[in-house]
Amino acid sequence: MHDTDLSYIDIRGIISRFDEVLSDFRGSSRGRGRPAGVSLGTLLFSTIRQKIFNRGGMTEHVEKTCSKNLEGSTISRRLAKIPKNQLEAVSESLLGPIGERSTNPQGYYHDYRMVGIDGTCFTLINTDAILEKVPKSKSRNRMGEEPGEVAFPQIYASSLVELGPHNPVALSVGVEGESEMELSMGLISKLTGSDMLFADRRYGVAWFLHQLLEQSFCRAFLLKLSAVQTSREIEQLEDGSWIVEVDVRSRRRPGDIIATHRVREIRFEVTSIDGQGQPRTDPYRLWTNFMDCRRDPALQLVELYRERWEHEAYYRELKLELKKQKYLKAQLIETAHIEILSMVWASSLIARERLRLSTMNQPQEKSRRIRFDVVAEQMRVIWPLQTQVGKHLSHDQFKAIVQSLSEDSSLYYTPKRRTRSCPRKVRKTQTHWPKLRQRTESKQPPNITITQ
Repeated sequence: MHDTDLSYIDIRGIISRFDEVLSDFRGSSRGRGRPAGVSLGTLLFSTIRQKIFNRGGMTEHVEKTCSKNLEGSTISRRLAKIPKNQLEAVSESLLGPIGERSTNPQGYYHDYRMVGIDGTCFTLINTDAILEKVPKSKSRNRMGEEPGEVAFPQIYASSLVELGPHNPVALSVGVEGESEMELSMGLISKLTGSDMLFADRRYGVAWFLHQLLEQSFCRAFLLKLSAVQTSREIEQLEDGSWIVEVDVRSRRRPGDIIATHRVREIRFEVTSIDGQGQPRTDPYRLWTNFMDCRRDPALQLVELYRERWEHEAYYRELKLELKKQKYLKAQLIETAHIEILSMVWASSLIARERLRLSTMNQPQEKSRRIRFDVVAEQMRVIWPLQTQVGKHLSHDQFKAIVQSLSEDSSLYYTPKRRTRSCPRKVRKTQTHWPKLRQRTESKQPPNITITQ
């Protein structure tokens, strides 16, 4: 499944892959009684189909997939019994890097494939089974008020994503209440020596840097620093960046320094025009292990981070296009886990098709902007077509139909992102938040300056 050909339309191939992975585990059979009329691989593929079509229940999608009718309670009960380690094995068999330099040159820097790490949270519904395993967190409070509980429980997920085709490489879901950082620590072991890691300021701390260097094979990174992170200056380079040393302190005893790492720190300021037409300057810092300032100038790395940090765009596609609703539909934490996995699996299939479409009619500079919704819509057409008509056609005939649809879809791409026209302010009165009073638009690009 790590190729970029027409395998995404091979429904039977995906189902057989799922069944093959699940059968490798001992004790995965149902035990006594009649053999199941619908395999677990078929049920898991039906969850993907439901996310792609974004309508109907699991009963309808199982019937569309295998022409067999199951009760919704039966489907939920069988899915809930799949152990976590088996789901992770299925996920690893489907997820993986797909971009190559020839098809995705914007996703590479030097010889490194650019990969981002970030987390998000999904909102669950209030059921006794979920609240028993996922307690509600404390809500943000106004100044001087006691914090209360949020209205709905939440579950965290962290993912590695190829920055280019928006393809998920690995995923970890906190079904046992893990935090975003705990989930991300488990993902860095999946990085390879050919990956370059991008991360936002949550990960720009000494502890994550230590884990990245000691627990993973990744040897190229670009981390945005937290405002509270300190470093010790060693040498200033020609482009204004610094070679610094970072002390890693013990989490249990902060007074103990357990390691010291030497990295390159880039300090810069971004000056832009805010929503009220006033100039605004914000300081930022980056860590990288590219020590040669002539080969990798500071301004070049800043522009690279600014253009390629698009993990939030991936989560926007995941939640707005594949989830739609504010809450997950699952009533059990086990089925909520599968619901999150199904969205990511569906996004992986869309990423493969998205990358393939980008090589058809669009020049290379537009390959990262094939529209997500157009690709999803094409899959909503091809899958029913394959089920209803594909069995009456030869493989070459059906492939020709898919090629014709693909050529039409490849003409739709997302235009370049416009500059922000809405200020980062709220529309209601709060004691410590500025109130929106006037909107102005600014088309001036931000000015980036390397600072000492």
